[in-house]
Amino acid sequence: MKTLARTELERSLQQGVKPLYLLLGPERYLRGAAAQLIADTVLNETMLREFNEMSFTLLNDAAQSAVAAAEQLPMMSNRRVVKIRDFAKLREADEQVLIAYVKNPAPSTVMIFVADDLDKRKGLSKALLDTCTVVDFSPLKDAEAKTWCKARLRELKTTADEQVLSEI
Repeated sequence: MKTLARTELERSLQQGVKPLYLLLGPERYLRGAAAQLIADTVLNETMLREFNEMSFTLLNDAAQSAVAAAEQLPMMSNRRVVKIRDFAKLREADEQVLIAYVKNPAPSTVMIFVADDLDKRKGLSKALLDTCTVVDFSPLKDAEAKTWCKARLRELKTTADEQVLSEI
């Protein structure tokens, strides 16, 4: 599927939310903010958000639990959001459960996969890259980081001089 740059995500969400997202790259803060943006977009008019937003780390949780949550109907909402992290070191059986889900996702769920990197030799990685809307979070260049910091400081209604921004 198409790979989006992180700057294109918001425009893509305005055109419509997709059922599967893969947020990929080493920029953890920006990935987290993007996952939150997707969830906020999906659940913006939901009264019972805590019932319709779930997060799983597959180091501790079973893949079957994440898929079961994704297949549940949303509570007093049109959609639900399921976020999955730490899926790189799964057993083959757990991978097959996730592969089966991404090939036929629940229409009422938006599933967000979050990872630093993928082992492209694995079946799950191939399935995710083929079916998900991939958003690339490659490392920021110095100029991009400064621009992002300035914008973020403006949102917080504060400023910093150029020397401070260079140090950050």
